[in-house]
Amino acid sequence: EVYLIGTSHGGDKIYYDKITEILKRCDVVIYEEGQKPVEDTSQKTTKRGREWREELLKELNSDNIDDAFDTAMRSYFFAALEYLGSASESGSFDYNAPNWVSGDSGWQRRVESDPEVRKHFDEGLKQVWQSVSQEQKKYAIEYARESLEKMQKGQFLKKDFGEGFVRLWGNERMIESLTSLVGTERDQEVFHTFDKIIQERNPGSIGIKFGALHIDFQRKLLEERGYIETSSQELHNL
Repeated sequence: EVYLIGTSHGGDKIYYDKITEILKRCDVVIYEEGQKPVEDTSQKTTKRGREWREELLKELNSDNIDDAFDTAMRSYFFAALEYLGSASESGSFDYNAPNWVSGDSGWQRRVESDPEVRKHFDEGLKQVWQSVSQEQKKYAIEYARESLEKMQKGQFLKKDFGEGFVRLWGNERMIESLTSLVGTERDQEVFHTFDKIIQERNPGSIGIKFGALHIDFQRKLLEERGYIETSSQELHNL
């Protein structure tokens, strides 16, 4: 029995509590390495709150539309989740539990330690952004700018966040390219781990907890192994 869970990397505490209850049924849980908390020993002060949002507004005003678009598509959402007081995925689970196993630690190490692998990934991400039209980029930048200004005025709502996610991440071509970049190789590594666990431990149930972007391909990999979907449950992160 396999529980395949596609997560949002930010959401209400109750959302992560529901996922925790599902994963308690599992003999083994395979998780996404990038969501495991990392102890920061750098002594650096991380900017957050109003000051951080002001810096993001400056980035959105950059003359380089690709840099501004990158801020709109990534940093803006983390700023929004922080503003809304949402829980983080990385802080909501016990990744050190004895039955929790990283599914993609090898991929993560290669990206972090091998300059060529990192370069390939960064260039791939640029190509993904290039698949988006200039008009769509301008729209995303303006939407993120207006939303950050709402936050600065205390007027930003969860509804605004939800609308923004649909509007900014609704480009199917971009999602397809991004899934290929961040998913395929990693997901194949995840299922190498999966196969090894099945062979060595023969568990009665396995949970796979990865970002939602990975789930379509991971479902295909499960189907290739003879698994059949018997039920599905929809969870809302906010």
